[in-house]
Amino acid sequence: MKFKKLLCLALALVCAFCFAVPVFAESGSEILIDQYQDQLADGTSVIVSVYQTRTVGRASGSVSGHKDVTESTGAWKLTVHGSFTYTGSSATCTASSVTYEIYNSSWSCSSASSSRSGNTATATGTFVRSTGNRVNASVSLSCNANGTIY
Repeated sequence: MKFKKLLCLALALVCAFCFAVPVFAESGSEILIDQYQDQLADGTSVIVSVYQTRTVGRASGSVSGHKDVTESTGAWKLTVHGSFTYTGSSATCTASSVTYEIYNSSWSCSSASSSRSGNTATATGTFVRSTGNRVNASVSLSCNANGTIY
């Protein structure tokens, strides 16, 4: 009888540990939640990637993430970063910022800025090629009332 109790206790501990570790491991980690191909207003082909900082499910709280727009040949990338609070009935963008990267030396960034309004963070940037052509890029990141970034 004592052996059965010890076996049950050991099995319960193993199950508890197996189910608890993935929840703690994912909390606070950044995950890719969406990726798709799109076009800017001028027809430039881009790849859009959306990342969210993973949190353990809650009815209200805060969440952050970023959305990248990468020129399809990999010449440059524009990123909007956003932080949000959500309540289950609404969401608000509390902070936004912009970063960019140049991967091809024939391109440069002449301007980049960010703004926030309501539940959305937006970044805009102008990329200029040495041949003279300009690309105006814009990317927005939003959060819904349940804390999901899109």
